[in-house]
Amino acid sequence: MHAKSSLLLAVLFAAGCATTGGGSGPVKVARPDGKEAVQLSPRSERRFADAVRAYDDGLKLKVVDWDALARKFQAAIDEDERHAEAHYNLGVIAERRGKPDEAVGHYRRAIGHKPSLKQAYENLAVLLENSGDRAGAEEQYKLILRAYPNDAGARARLAELYLDAGDSESALQLGREALLRDPKNITGHKVIARVHLSRGELALAHLLALRAIEMDDKDAELTYLLGEILEKQGKKEAATAQFRRASQLRADYLPARIRLADEAMRSGDPSRMRNVPSVEEALRAEIGDAEYERYLQATGRPTRVSVRTVLPSSPADRVGLRPGDEIVAYGGKRVFDMDDLNRLTLEGQPGETVVLEVLRDGQPMQLYVPRGPIGISGGGRSRFP
Repeated sequence: MHAKSSLLLAVLFAAGCATTGGGSGPVKVARPDGKEAVQLSPRSERRFADAVRAYDDGLKLKVVDWDALARKFQAAIDEDERHAEAHYNLGVIAERRGKPDEAVGHYRRAIGHKPSLKQAYENLAVLLENSGDRAGAEEQYKLILRAYPNDAGARARLAELYLDAGDSESALQLGREALLRDPKNITGHKVIARVHLSRGELALAHLLALRAIEMDDKDAELTYLLGEILEKQGKKEAATAQFRRASQLRADYLPARIRLADEAMRSGDPSRMRNVPSVEEALRAEIGDAEYERYLQATGRPTRVSVRTVLPSSPADRVGLRPGDEIVAYGGKRVFDMDDLNRLTLEGQPGETVVLEVLRDGQPMQLYVPRGPIGISGGGRSRFP
């Protein structure tokens, strides 16, 4: 299982507002040791509140300027380095930009200044898990449980780690403990269902998967798990339907796409091969955008789209995109080539405003375009010309 980080940006911003209170007095930052709370400077508090307002305004406009937002949270830290929530939010923004190492640093600083900031431990654990540092991730989840003994989420994620390592007994115990504390914990259901599946206890696995899907029918991994169970029960068509639904719920969920591709190849039907993921798609999904970019650089491959022509009166023309500009992201998602760009323009709600992140003469800038074809021709450009 490849963990996904929980980007609790909006949640933490709201918590930050409650913490700061919006007033001019010092912020009271709670400490788990019961000692007197640390007082942050009023100027840092005001900078943080300004960043929160900017984020709220961006949500209303459906366009968040992540560069400007990062600068605003950094301004709060410049006024008072101890502002843990500002460090945390910078970590979230760094993750969004595909900079996991930078995010790890921010989360560690957030924890150092505020050991009770559970979200920082959780996101740090996920980053460590995704980077292959299982021991580091396990340590973070155990730290959460030390501070919050009844936390179901950390128990369930720890159970996943043990299951991936082949320790099904520990995984089963932790999964059950998670459900005792939160009967609606989806990860706990997945872990226990997988243990029963591995033991051939299909009826129990099926029951748990169905119960979890009743609580969350949009979880691609859970839907895929149900497909695996149905397949073991000999219900091939029903299993294939679940694999197909999992790929529809999450286009980047490779296990489902690979399973469908395997079935397509076995069937000999070429029309079904459209679900076959390329080696490049699989690699990018596995290692993440930051590592994938380094891989492209090392092999002399393009890492951004160089604009060759801009069609007159097109959305690109109307917002001032020029030949020679280099597109690096669309709607907050990294773009490495025209295929990436074309795919992203078709996602989401047509016409909604999205941010086009561009380099012009080496300087970053942002343009705002309606979602859909932007009207350019372009080619790949290496990061280092």
